[in-house]
Amino acid sequence: AALFQGRKFDEMAAFYARHQDAGLAKPIAYRGAPVGDVRHAVLKVDPIGNEVSGSQVDLDNGARILVVAHPLCHFTQNATAAIESDATLAKAFGSASIWVAPADRGVDLAPFQDWNKKHVSTPMTIAYAADGWPEVRIWQTPTFIFLKDGKVTGEVIGWPKEGNSEALRREMLKLGLLQAH
Repeated sequence: AALFQGRKFDEMAAFYARHQDAGLAKPIAYRGAPVGDVRHAVLKVDPIGNEVSGSQVDLDNGARILVVAHPLCHFTQNATAAIESDATLAKAFGSASIWVAPADRGVDLAPFQDWNKKHVSTPMTIAYAADGWPEVRIWQTPTFIFLKDGKVTGEVIGWPKEGNSEALRREMLKLGLLQAH
């Protein structure tokens, strides 16, 4: 888990090979070009294998919603259900949002694979490194960070029992992602 969190994929595989009888989680393989700059770097989860690949996210152009989330967080699940049940929010989130899980020690990709199958318009990635996301003050899930051309314009933290749809709408109106009625 520590090797995964440190993004030491080759070392993870070597450690697993040396300790196959220890009941360790299968190592995660990294495919594709190495991540150079960790700014806005994510790990995209392979839909079926135990593999990830690196990618950069563009938050510097246009209106974007950075969603700090995790597929096993019930608050994230409740927020997603509310967003997906509202056609206006669902459309705006589908085109403007980037869903990123914290760069934690978890090595089970199955929850991400399940999430991405169920939520095709809002797939979840994993932050390559926490320090590559200066816009994120806290990695509480869910946190919605609203940006215009790379500048933070607002933030909505958490999803209480009554929801936070109105706070999302206010921030989206400021960015022009929704139209006032």
